[in-house]
Amino acid sequence: MAQQYLPVEQLINQVLHSKIFRSNWILIALTVFYQISLIYTIGSETGFDTGIVKWAAQSASIPDESYLQIYFSHNPNNLGLLFFERMVYHATKFFGLTNYTIVLDVINMIFVDIALILIGIILQKQLQRAMYWSLLPLILLISPWIVIAYTDTLVLPFIAGIILLGTNLFKLWQSGTKLNFNLAEQACLLGLVTWIAYRLKPSALIIVIAFLVELGLILLAKQVKLNQKNMVLTVVLFTVVFGGCQLVSQSAVKQQSFISINPELQELPSHYIMMGMNKGTTGSYSQADFLYSTKYTTKASQQKANLKRIRQRLDKFGVLGYLKFLVIKNYANTSDGTLGWLKEENFFSKNNLKKHAFMRSFFYNFGSRLSIHRAIDQVLWILILLGVMLSFLERTFLFRVLRMTFFGLLIFLLFFEGGRSRYMIQFLPVIYILAVVGWWRAGQFLYTNQFIQFSGSKTLWQRINKKVKLEKKEADNQG
Repeated sequence: MAQQYLPVEQLINQVLHSKIFRSNWILIALTVFYQISLIYTIGSETGFDTGIVKWAAQSASIPDESYLQIYFSHNPNNLGLLFFERMVYHATKFFGLTNYTIVLDVINMIFVDIALILIGIILQKQLQRAMYWSLLPLILLISPWIVIAYTDTLVLPFIAGIILLGTNLFKLWQSGTKLNFNLAEQACLLGLVTWIAYRLKPSALIIVIAFLVELGLILLAKQVKLNQKNMVLTVVLFTVVFGGCQLVSQSAVKQQSFISINPELQELPSHYIMMGMNKGTTGSYSQADFLYSTKYTTKASQQKANLKRIRQRLDKFGVLGYLKFLVIKNYANTSDGTLGWLKEENFFSKNNLKKHAFMRSFFYNFGSRLSIHRAIDQVLWILILLGVMLSFLERTFLFRVLRMTFFGLLIFLLFFEGGRSRYMIQFLPVIYILAVVGWWRAGQFLYTNQFIQFSGSKTLWQRINKKVKLEKKEADNQG
């Protein structure tokens, strides 16, 4: 009878070396099948900003003083998305495709999957081993969002690209390599990728700021020897490409005739700070605050009114009251494992549960299995956030930058519009890389300190233990 059961070590070894876990193609096939199933079954017309941009992209023209003209004057940050979706709409018509929504969802899926691939590459470079199956929790968490074509997901490959290019450039600075085409090419590409990320989500610049702050700290401390000529060239090329793209973009917006933008109607940063202090909405979107700010028709009058309302709210809070509000708001910003799924008004504008009833029961309002989807996402999210905290075991330059980016995002959401976990999506590459490496380093720590004492631990950690000293040495060299 005893021979019918495999020892733990042999069982783990067989699982880890099975064809399933050794083949990335199986993971890719399962992921694409799942995502296409989601697009086919739960993809539908959406509300809130996604629906507005899609509506505008399909319009023959946008007259002055119309709802759409005023919307984009208030929110010019969405103009890049508008022109992109309009280009996709014309391509859809040209090729005779009839379902524009599905086309956008497929493009969104491609963007998300490129981000997943880049995250996998970054993890493989950092841990010196293939880690693609470790992406499975992230795939489950993010995949439903492919049917919501908006900047939250479209920005993901560019955030991941910033991380990858920034890491490569830092290594080139360390290596003392002479000026070459590879460095110049990556510096220019970083400028372009950062500009696209900025146009989609201005908050993407948080990672650039974190990179510069950490770089300044190690230069002041003289912890690492870096090739200063390469650094200066990188900064110059990055600035030229980023600035050039911004100038061309501003000129193109002024010259296009599809929609006229009134710059005086733009919602100012003070508006989002004011909205972020709304106790009734826990700092999330407030229609009352929107109407308050937009009733002023010049930037100067709006700024004055917003600052007045901010002072009033601060006085009403008091010091302790405001600190308590920030604690509550931070919980609202980070606690929802579904990342704000169904939390926006008119999330799905056609909430039809009869069509594709089984799949929609997991993802639609009033679905009988919606609680299952929420429970799975919540468990995954808790494990991811625990991994972020465990990432403090990894002290290399990249992970100091990523942690500073994560906490920078938390601070940004505390003082500006927040109140929902959807705003965490944009930095999922940062969060998930921290989480995976955090759990990996925790496993190393437990093994090297002999906390793991089961028979299968040798299979899991023997190879890791051989590299611990080498990786620690590399960490010291990187500051």
